[in-house]
Amino acid sequence: MNLRGAPRRRAAAVLSVVIALTPALTACGTLDRDAVQTEIQNVESSAAEGALVAHGVERGRTFRSFSLIRTAELHKVAKNASEGLQETPAEDGLRPAAKRGADLGHHVSGLLERLHAQPTDRAVAHDVRVGLDRLATQAGDLADRL
Repeated sequence: MNLRGAPRRRAAAVLSVVIALTPALTACGTLDRDAVQTEIQNVESSAAEGALVAHGVERGRTFRSFSLIRTAELHKVAKNASEGLQETPAEDGLRPAAKRGADLGHHVSGLLERLHAQPTDRAVAHDVRVGLDRLATQAGDLADRL
C-alpha cells in the first residue's frame, strides 16, 4: 500500500466536500413570492400580538414577567423576518415589497424593544400599542397585495 499519496487524496476529498457544500452553507438563492409573503406575515403577526401585550400592560392587566418574555420572543421573530427580507435577495418584482417588509419589521422590533425596556409603563405601552397596531395593518396590507 502506498501511503505517500494518502494525505493528498484526503485533501482532495475534503476539498470536494467543501466545494459541494458551499452553496448550502452560503444560503444561495432568492426569496420567491411565498417566502416574501411569509416573512411579511411574520412581521404582521409579531406586531399584532405585541399590540395585545401592550394593551394588557396599558390596562395594568399583564404581569411584568409575561411582558418581558413575550416582547423578547416577538422582537426576535420581527428582527429575524426583517433580516431575512433584507439580507436574502428577492426575485425580480418583489424587491420593493421585501424592502418595505424589512423596514416594517425593523420598526416593529424597535417598538417591542421599547416595551421590553419598560414592561410596566402604561404610557409607553399605549404609544407602543398604537404604533404596533398601525404597523400590523401596514404589513397585512403589504402581504395581501403580493
